Amino acid sequence: MKLLGLLLLLSAPALAQDRVISAISGVGSSFNETLILEISASDPYQLDIVVVRRNGFTWDTETEMIRFEGALFLPPNNIPALVLRDNGTILIDELGCFACGRYHSGKSMILQSVDDVWRVIGYTESIVDRHEPWRFGVCDVNLLSGQADITLADEPVKRVKASGGPVMLVDLDDNYRPEICEMIHLDEEEWEPMKPADWDE
Repeated sequence: MKLLGLLLLLSAPALAQDRVISAISGVGSSFNETLILEISASDPYQLDIVVVRRNGFTWDTETEMIRFEGALFLPPNNIPALVLRDNGTILIDELGCFACGRYHSGKSMILQSVDDVWRVIGYTESIVDRHEPWRFGVCDVNLLSGQADITLADEPVKRVKASGGPVMLVDLDDNYRPEICEMIHLDEEEWEPMKPADWDE
């Protein structure tokens, strides 16, 4: 699917003065039209998510349907990618920052469209200390079920409750992070994660 995204990137004209980072077709369709999801960089530090409708069989009939401005942070050392999953949801991968200062970080989100309403239903974030690799954390949140799997260094994976629910894409900004995932972030002096109340249950 990344190859498909690359082909679309090479063949689709920009609808504005954007730099299309990744694009994927077939995220929704009906007779004689196809929906395309794009990640575009219209700002040096932020990414827009754009839904494009293509009518007919030529690129000349594209119409921008909706643009979620500043929805994502533009990683300095990574190239985000869109991946169409088997269940029809869409993975936005490679949103972290490799070798940014002391830490490596990774971030991905899962998008779902229901009746043309886009929302974030999954979120995964990881972080590791480059100087002391034993200090790392992973936070994997299912926003539909309200559950999160947390890994802290060498401790076993723990499943805990996560507050909130799916986030409407229109409300997403580049600072978004589920509250439960704050606990994996590291301090350079000491690492004492704020464990939730049900951690030891």
